[in-house]
Amino acid sequence: MQIIDSAEILGNITDVRADYLRALVYSKAVGSLQFDTAILISERLMQNDEVLADAGQKQEVLEVLLNACRLRKDYEQALHWATQLSDLYRNNGKETEALRTYAEIGAFLIRIGEQEEGLAKLDSVICHLDGTIKFNELDASIIALRRKAEICIEKGNYDQAITAAEHMLDLLTDFEKHPDNYHDSSIREPSEASRPNYISFYRGKAYGYLAAAYTNTGNQNKARYYLSLYDNTSSGQSLTGRFMMTPTLEKLGEYDRVLAIYDEVERKLDNDTLNDNFARILKSRARIGEAQGRHAEANGYWRRYISITENLNEELLQGKAHLYAARFHAQEQQREIERQTLIDITGLSKERIGAAFSHGSEYERLTTLVRELRLNHAVRLMNEHPEMSLEQVCTASGFSNTVSFYRSFKTKFGMTPSEFRGTKN
Repeated sequence: MQIIDSAEILGNITDVRADYLRALVYSKAVGSLQFDTAILISERLMQNDEVLADAGQKQEVLEVLLNACRLRKDYEQALHWATQLSDLYRNNGKETEALRTYAEIGAFLIRIGEQEEGLAKLDSVICHLDGTIKFNELDASIIALRRKAEICIEKGNYDQAITAAEHMLDLLTDFEKHPDNYHDSSIREPSEASRPNYISFYRGKAYGYLAAAYTNTGNQNKARYYLSLYDNTSSGQSLTGRFMMTPTLEKLGEYDRVLAIYDEVERKLDNDTLNDNFARILKSRARIGEAQGRHAEANGYWRRYISITENLNEELLQGKAHLYAARFHAQEQQREIERQTLIDITGLSKERIGAAFSHGSEYERLTTLVRELRLNHAVRLMNEHPEMSLEQVCTASGFSNTVSFYRSFKTKFGMTPSEFRGTKN
């Protein structure tokens, strides 16, 4: 941050570039409050004329917003920005990047409850990329399959997770055997020296998904087989990778191994214990203590877990309050601009305009009318342009995010946009 400040003061970078770099740094940090700061800076940049006029800058800011919202687990906002980013990629001829982001949209839809539509989007990306033999498309396909495997395990759909992970392994094996067929000089393509690490990393991910899925279906032999393969990959040999597999190890009864990993993680955390990882460790230690008959020790871990969770929830609420307050302030500024425009056009005062709507129309306020017009426009778009995605319809109708669009649509019409589109089909 000091380097960025110094460069800005010296005039080596513009104010806009400095803000983007600050947002990028915060989006790479650890902790929800840093993610909030990244989001606020980036949202402000998305109102900047210089950023909006430059596709390259706009893409960079949207990428930061998407990453920060994903890490923040604010899936509604992540969906909103991913939709804009996907459209920007497509408008600039970056079809593969658009598909890569489209897969993210599918995952976000599932996480906000639109499971059928989200899985359909993920499958459409995988199907579209299947059979391509250039590295950029191969990498996008692997990312889409990775997202599908992850989310299917989260939702308990283990058969589909297994299919996605096996597909990942097939692609990686073909790439390993025939790397020249995939050569495209894209920025994502690994060098010959780093290719084995790329393959090992994603193989490890696939083995991890298979181990988790088979553990949850009760097939311990296959689970242990894939776990042994995972251990020999770059993912399995890193502390982060081993920590990610602790839920699977715990279900397999590998308690000593799990506790050894936790000891290593806690040494690395040092005194930084107010975080989700430490809460997860305490909860797991409590379960293992109970399983091994160490009930007094388990109760101690449960008490510490409850205390940490309460503090984390308080921090989360404070962060959200800060974020929402900043967003509300920005929205109020925009509303004031809109009010002033109406004042200029009509020559009426703000109070007279409000009174006109509350007494002279069926709508209580202007915003109610605007929402009705947006919803009617959305229906017209879905009827006349069936090729448009629901995210595109949402944006084209003036809604700020997909969740607001879905909620308002269901309130007015008694069904979600996807259900409405299904009736048309």
